[in-house]
Amino acid sequence: MREEHFIILKILLQIQKEQDIISKGKNWIKEELNVEKLSPVIIRKAKRRFLLSI
Repeated sequence: MREEHFIILKILLQIQKEQDIISKGKNWIKEELNVEKLSPVIIRKAKRRFLLSI
């Protein structure tokens, strides 16, 4: 594997990890607040609590 391929793979894995964290955060907020849809305001208010819980 060339170095360029390794770098691209590393970036893709990092993006997937970040997306997984965001998804887990959204699910946690939905469960905590018992809501179906999230507005940006709800996400901002609950962001700090989520980050402290992980």
